[in-house]
Amino acid sequence: MSGDSCGADGFVSSPDVIAVSAVDNLGQKTMYSEPCSAIRVSVPVGGSPEIPKLTWRDISHLLPWSSRIPNPNDKGWLVNGAGLFHHPYIGFGTIDCYRLVKLAKQWNFVGPLCVLTYKKEVYSVPDNWANLQGKKKTNNVQHLFQCDDQCSAGIIHQYKSEYAQSW
Repeated sequence: MSGDSCGADGFVSSPDVIAVSAVDNLGQKTMYSEPCSAIRVSVPVGGSPEIPKLTWRDISHLLPWSSRIPNPNDKGWLVNGAGLFHHPYIGFGTIDCYRLVKLAKQWNFVGPLCVLTYKKEVYSVPDNWANLQGKKKTNNVQHLFQCDDQCSAGIIHQYKSEYAQSW
């Protein structure tokens, strides 16, 4: 959008938000950059990366494996199924750029995204029926290194205030 300003975005202008912009490999603003006084810093994007074959999926894996725990004494750290520490407020920790690049140089690529789709199912819910539960069981699916779960559902309900869901 021509003439737009990130200063018009209430979220970006909030005092407790740190606005970050992008510059290309020549240090020039990107075509999608928006000007505003809220921008604190810019990060380099595009250009020639150190490892050009890395995809967003690889980065998604690399970040948790290379992050560091900022405060190991915090009681919120739990070990997930992959053996990594995760905190509900801090995630996998803080980004350690040195460890990230070092790990990326010896990284085994995760490969293309695999999508499993289930057929569309329609449930008719009788009035005043409190607990409709739909369950899916997956058989004969080989173990994957990481499963990126996404679920979408289209729901039509006469009274929005009476509807609740949990995954």
